[in-house]
Amino acid sequence: MRDVLDTLERWISEGRRVATATVVGTEKSAPRDPGAVLAVSDQGEVAGSVTGGCVEPAVYEEAQEVLAGGKPRLLTYGIADEEAFEVGLPCGGTVYVFVDMLDPEILAGIRSAVAADLPVALTVPVSGSRIGGESLVTPDATDESELGAAAAFRRRGIDAWIESRDEWTVEAQLAKVGVRPEQIDLVLHTHLHFDHIGHNEMFPNATFVAQESEFAWATNTPDWAPFYFSEFANKVLDVRERLELIDGETRVNKHVSLVRLGGHTPGSQVVLVDTDQGRVCLAGDLAYYYRNLELSWPGGVFFDLPAVIRAFGWMRNNADIVVPMHDWKFMELYPDGFVG
Repeated sequence: MRDVLDTLERWISEGRRVATATVVGTEKSAPRDPGAVLAVSDQGEVAGSVTGGCVEPAVYEEAQEVLAGGKPRLLTYGIADEEAFEVGLPCGGTVYVFVDMLDPEILAGIRSAVAADLPVALTVPVSGSRIGGESLVTPDATDESELGAAAAFRRRGIDAWIESRDEWTVEAQLAKVGVRPEQIDLVLHTHLHFDHIGHNEMFPNATFVAQESEFAWATNTPDWAPFYFSEFANKVLDVRERLELIDGETRVNKHVSLVRLGGHTPGSQVVLVDTDQGRVCLAGDLAYYYRNLELSWPGGVFFDLPAVIRAFGWMRNNADIVVPMHDWKFMELYPDGFVG
């Protein structure tokens, strides 16, 4: 894809929709190797090649059908020796080409990997119920959000350890309570750092809620601002029409409320939930660990140190249970993962 990457980025930046045809398999001596890409824009423009000319007209028509709303499809072309000879190719063969729509987020992840000189593989199911469900894989990351994080850290000269397991995924956690991501109708963001917004796209039917003072930091990020990675701005901008920005304290319903305390970020807010065990405060990143609360000891990243100290006192005084967001001790205290 490297040979068409610049063109694809230009088309996407101009607001064009793009279908890609990718060689996913070959037999005998096919003209191009797996990974070769032909791209077609909704303006009829073409970039790249899958066979050097043998089947491009047919692939172009298939790409136009996908652009018009057709389903992703796996195509098989047998290239006879005489056809290959006519276009100057040394021999024929069989080529398998998968055609689907280009996902701008996947493209951004590939660009991040290339810019950071990271190895990356694009995986795409070409049949079954998940046909066309693209994802990126690297040696130290298992999806496009983790890829983006790894690349963002590396560009800033930071060595980061990133690990993912199937049982840690959003889908797996929601499945414990019998819910799928598309059934979620409300997502409450304590703040808009990259590691809190990386999977916004998983909730296509949700309204997102964050403090207004977070929005500018997440979408127009100065280079010095910690963990507001500009590479992740699209995670907020892509859901802008479903993003509700609030200012201060808000009651979500009779059991849940949001309170802005600041400190960790300008608009850090906590989530208060009334349960049968008392009022639970989800601290976001105001408290990484229980020891932060016990010792009034701030974590290593904050915008306003006095506000962090005040927030510790506020949480202790206004909640029966405070849950830090990065402490494995939580699983020792609540092995099933539930409070109340």
